[in-house]
Amino acid sequence: MIFTENPASPDGPIEHTGGPLPKGIGAEGDKDDKEYVCVNLSRLSASADRIVFVVSSFSGQTFEQVGTACCRLVDESFGREFARYRFTEAGPHTSLIMADLRRSGGWGMSAIGRTAAGQTFPDLLRVIDHHV
Repeated sequence: MIFTENPASPDGPIEHTGGPLPKGIGAEGDKDDKEYVCVNLSRLSASADRIVFVVSSFSGQTFEQVGTACCRLVDESFGREFARYRFTEAGPHTSLIMADLRRSGGWGMSAIGRTAAGQTFPDLLRVIDHHV
């Protein structure tokens, strides 16, 4: 579980920066980037085969107030964007299950785009499990 109050995995390959994408990553970032999660796939444990990306409003602000959400897959070693998922589900929900990154031979990412109610990881665990 990586989030603002727990910004890095214990073994180090996943980090939530809580800030905008640094210059030089993904063609100088993107004007819509508000924060990013850096995943070093080569450092993940061999037993790790899935990462689910969820955007949640810890303050309880709904997506009617937040607007759009976007998830980008960027290879920072080349500064190249491989995938972009833009979700525009405005509504009374406080969370969006955005994407699922899975290892099956190689790594692949799938858009999910499911809305949910909940502000914290424990609130969302059952919902995440149900949709992925």
